[in-house]
Amino acid sequence: MKTIAMACKTLAEEVMVVVNELKITFPEGYTLERTNDEIKSIMKLRPEEAIVLQGTVEKRVRVEELQQGDRLLVRPGERIAADGIVREGYSSVNQASITGESIPIDKFAGDEVFAGTINGQGALVIEMTKPAEATLLAKIIQLVQEAQSERPPSQLFMERFEGVYVKVVITSAVLILLLPLCLVSAYMG
Repeated sequence: MKTIAMACKTLAEEVMVVVNELKITFPEGYTLERTNDEIKSIMKLRPEEAIVLQGTVEKRVRVEELQQGDRLLVRPGERIAADGIVREGYSSVNQASITGESIPIDKFAGDEVFAGTINGQGALVIEMTKPAEATLLAKIIQLVQEAQSERPPSQLFMERFEGVYVKVVITSAVLILLLPLCLVSAYMG
C-alpha cells in the first residue's frame, strides 16, 4: 500500500509540473492573440479613402491610389489619409494614435502631419509626401509584425525543449504509476 501511495504522490507531482508548464504557455498564446488584435486595431486607424483636390474639383479616391504630391482635403473630424505637409488651413490634430501625445497639436501651413491622426476643428489641405506603404503608421504596423514573428534564440531553444520535456514527464509519470502496481500485483499473484 505504501508503494501505491508513493506512486500517487509522484503522479501528483508530475501532474503539477504539467499544470505549471501550461500556466507558462497559455499566457504566451493569449499575448500573441492580443498582439494580433492590436495590429488589427492599428490598421483600422488608416482611412480607406481620401479627398483629392484637382484644381477646384474634389475627388474621392482609395488611399492605395494616392500619388506623392497629391493635395488632400481633410475636413474637421476626419482621419488624415497620408503623411504630408499642411499647405493650407489651421487646425489641431490629435496624434495620440501615433505619438501617444494626449493633447492635440496645433498645425499650420508647413507643419508635418501623419496618416491615421484625427483632424480637429479646421479644414486642412495637405500635400502628400509619402506613398501609403511608407507612412509612419505603415512602419509601426510593420515593426510590430516583425517583432511578433521574430523570436530570440533562447526562446526557440525553450520551445524545442518544452515539447520533449512534457513528453518525458508524462511518460515517466505513467511508468511511475504503473510500475508499483505491476510489482504489487506480481507479488500478490
